[in-house]
Amino acid sequence: MKSFSTVLKAILTALGLTLVLAMPAATEEAAPAPAPVPQISPSERDLLTLQHQFELLTKDFERLQSETDRDKTEQSDRMAFQDQRISDVQTFFGMIVGVLGIVIAVASIATFFTSRSKAKNQAEESARQWMQDHAPDVADKLEKTYIEPIEARLAEAEQKINSMVESVTDKHDRISQILEHAQDAIQKGDGAQISNSDKDALDEAAKATKVKPREQWTYTDWLIAATQAYFKGDFIEVAEASNRAAQSSDATQKQAAESLVAKGLALSLAGCPEEALATYDAVEARFGGAAELVLREQVAKAQGNRGFTHLTLAKKAGQTAQGVEQAQGLLMTALADVEAALGVQPDDPIQLGNKAYALFLLGRNAEAEAPLRRALELGGEEARKNELDDAKIHPLPQDDAFVALVNRIWDEVQVAKKAGGDA
Repeated sequence: MKSFSTVLKAILTALGLTLVLAMPAATEEAAPAPAPVPQISPSERDLLTLQHQFELLTKDFERLQSETDRDKTEQSDRMAFQDQRISDVQTFFGMIVGVLGIVIAVASIATFFTSRSKAKNQAEESARQWMQDHAPDVADKLEKTYIEPIEARLAEAEQKINSMVESVTDKHDRISQILEHAQDAIQKGDGAQISNSDKDALDEAAKATKVKPREQWTYTDWLIAATQAYFKGDFIEVAEASNRAAQSSDATQKQAAESLVAKGLALSLAGCPEEALATYDAVEARFGGAAELVLREQVAKAQGNRGFTHLTLAKKAGQTAQGVEQAQGLLMTALADVEAALGVQPDDPIQLGNKAYALFLLGRNAEAEAPLRRALELGGEEARKNELDDAKIHPLPQDDAFVALVNRIWDEVQVAKKAGGDA
């Protein structure tokens, strides 16, 4: 299309040049002739014809140019449309290819799992058949190779665990027995007696306790410390540890009461009777209204111990003429305390003996015989020994007569016991 336009322009240009060149020649050849009416010469007619043709050609050229531009636009639109269709087709084919790829992949996976499932089923069937054929041999080999050694090791481990549990239990029971014995001894005011093996066990328990900070100690930790101090004869430390045991957050009401009673006895043994009396008062104030028998029993022990402390203070006061009247008042207080204790524990040989001794020192010898006899019948040799030991505390002139009374009634109790056994 571009070549045709170029050729057409060249033709028109040549025609134009020919007309221009022809005009001077015609002017030179044509002779002016005066005529009343102008006449068109052949040359001018030809020139006009050429001009007219030139104009026609120009219009044709413009028409052709317009058609050519329109054709170019249509062709361009057609090509763009074709390009879009080609792109759409490519996209469509790409989608088709993608879908086919997915289908192929899914088919491959399905084929894989189908094959795998078949292979698995075949393998399971083969394994099942093999196990059926070799089950006894496999079971026997497994038992000898794995089960029997495991059972042996489990049995050994169980034995070790049982031994450890027994050992821990034995130690715990032993320490509990030592603590119970010590608590009982402290409450009775007995001397500190312990075997070497028990002492070693107590020391080991105390060593384990001392690893912890004191603010983390439990009731049992403080009880162990009190017990160890008791067997060492350190009664001030016994009182302190017992007091801390009573204040422990994990101590029961019974344990707190027992610890306070032990504190009072330790203070008495340490030669601090006033502090001991204050402790017994605290026990009665704290637990005196309790309904539980175990707490009432501890209050009774505190009252009985307070009575005995008043008794010993009375004997000390009675050693001088100026203190006789004071001694009488302390003995009356002691008797009231002991009778209050016997109201809860009527068969306590210690309190029965204390009542008899208080009555005797008050000069009520005949009244003293019945509780003294009952104390010796129930307490046996230990009760007799306690009464004889009490007579040695701050000795008074009346003590010789009391010792004679104890021995006489003891002999009578033994005769009656023998007679009852013979019968």
